[in-house]
Amino acid sequence: MSEASQRLRAASEQAPQQGYAAMRAAVDGYLRTRCDLGLGGRTYRTLQRELVDRGADPADVKRLLERLEHCDFARFAPAEDRGDDMEQTAIELAAALTRLDEALGTSSPSRTGAAAGAMLVLCVGAALCGPSAAQAATLDEGFAAANGRFVRGEIEGALADWHALLQHGVQSAAVHYNIGNAHARLERLGRSVGHYKKALRLEPSPQLRADIVHNLAAVRTQLGERARRRHRILHVFDESPELEVAVAHAAPRSLLGVTILGGGAVALLLFGLLLFGRRHVRLRVGLGLVLGLHIVAGVWLMQAERVERSVRHGVVVLEDAPLGPCIGVGETVQLPEGLELRVLRKRPDERHQVRLPNGRSGCLPANAVEEI
Repeated sequence: MSEASQRLRAASEQAPQQGYAAMRAAVDGYLRTRCDLGLGGRTYRTLQRELVDRGADPADVKRLLERLEHCDFARFAPAEDRGDDMEQTAIELAAALTRLDEALGTSSPSRTGAAAGAMLVLCVGAALCGPSAAQAATLDEGFAAANGRFVRGEIEGALADWHALLQHGVQSAAVHYNIGNAHARLERLGRSVGHYKKALRLEPSPQLRADIVHNLAAVRTQLGERARRRHRILHVFDESPELEVAVAHAAPRSLLGVTILGGGAVALLLFGLLLFGRRHVRLRVGLGLVLGLHIVAGVWLMQAERVERSVRHGVVVLEDAPLGPCIGVGETVQLPEGLELRVLRKRPDERHQVRLPNGRSGCLPANAVEEI
């Protein structure tokens, strides 16, 4: 425990990418020495179960694993000063290890049994759901291996590994975030924007969301500077949503659902009062208003669901992507990389028919746009 605490303090003084990795290594060294349970070859869910089987408090184990997961994400975060966060992370890891050490000191190490080697369906940071236990272990190892290749500078290899996870059905904010970082490192800024957007749509944790938003803004700034250097018109970067999309997203669906349920209940109550002879004019007016609110909320929710299912968004991934007419001959406009647009459909000639935020429509080559 003493050695682990010293290593955590030393790690908090390093550069973020190395420091967070060193914190994780300090915890791994403690677990191997104290209870022969290293992080390698185990999902976090498996490690959680094994530590609880040995007498650790589930809440303490959960806090420890949350901080470890934060280390996995934070070392790929933006390069701004993260000294305070690193110091706080080291303190919280040390506190969690101290509580764990006390619990392990009063428990028997013989309770693990045959369950020690089991693998559950959870990837480190990737939140896998669906595959078999053996497949989950493989995917978990693939995620960790890809992260390691990224740290070593093997960007293309890491990208191949992360895309292999996507092909296995893994749709995780962490995976798309890492792919976005890799594309940004390789100056493929349009593809970077696309994967950051995909990560945001998968509802990441608040900490990861903050990092995604920060990186997305940085990439947007680079794209804007690149467009200005090329004397491009920047009004096409106006990404105000179309009216139907704006209306569909104006109210949270949870609020609309509560309004529908509440309005229906109140309408039934008022209708019952009217049936029992209380024909006061205020009751009739109130019933009309509540029914109107109920119907409006229902129609709004149906529209929001329809838009969510039917509207497809994409991002331009090529510099000077040629937007031309879908039929016949006409003017071709060069679109800047990173521009978000609406994908209407894929035509028989493999081109994508799209509509820009400013209302202009046309067709782009298949390799010029990536769907979000």
